[in-house]
Amino acid sequence: MGISLDIRDNKFFREAYAAGIDDGMEKGMEKGMEKGEATLLQRMLERRFGKLPKWVKQEIEQADRRKIEAASLRLLEASTLEEVFGKNGKKKRSAR
Repeated sequence: MGISLDIRDNKFFREAYAAGIDDGMEKGMEKGMEKGEATLLQRMLERRFGKLPKWVKQEIEQADRRKIEAASLRLLEASTLEEVFGKNGKKKRSAR
């Protein structure tokens, strides 16, 4: 016969559970914001340069929030995808 325990009856477990929920919500919101920023960057790049090559999509998928923000700021003045991502050795493609 098993023991049944309701964490709401125990102050320690209740507080730990609440802290875990809060932490999970915060991490989920951060991940959602990061995904939204990456999606917006991809849309802006597509609008400016047309269909994106595979390497650009990979750069966006692998980028953390800091890299997404940096690329977004460089997009404002860049004339090529390589400039947006700080690449110099690839074939250049100018803006439309």
